[in-house]
Formats: sequence, C-alpha cells, structure tokens
Amino acid sequence: MSEEKVTLDFLAHQIRGMRDDVLSLKEDMSVLTAIVLRLERDAARREARDEDMLTQMRAMVRQHQRFSERLRALEEERP
Repeated sequence: MSEEKVTLDFLAHQIRGMRDDVLSLKEDMSVLTAIVLRLERDAARREARDEDMLTQMRAMVRQHQRFSERLRALEEERP
C-alpha cells in the first residue's frame, strides 16, 4: 500500500467540495421552506374560506327557517 502525501491543494479541493455541497443543501432548504410556507398559507386561506362558507350556510338556514315560519303562519290564517 503506497502512502500519498496530503497536500494543502488536496485539502483545499476537499474543502471546496464540502462547501459546494453545503451551499447546495442550503439552496434545497430554501426551496423546501418556500414550499412549506406557501402550503401553510394556502391551508389558512382554505380554512378561512371554509369558515366563511359555513357562516353563509348557517345564515341561509336561518333565513329558510324564518321563511318557513312566515309561510306556516300565513297558511294557518287562511280559513
């Protein structure tokens, strides 16, 4: 087995490779973080929209109930 000398050039090359790998991982994390934040905002908007629809449906049910009560009262007034 031959022993190779470790030179500063070799170490510099290895460190540059590791630095490039870390920068690549950092870029990947930036992209993934942006995706997660977008999905989180979408979920919050979806929840708010669903809550608004539920409020509207409840109001429509109350409106229908009042209409039914008025109709029933009119029908009872008829001889």
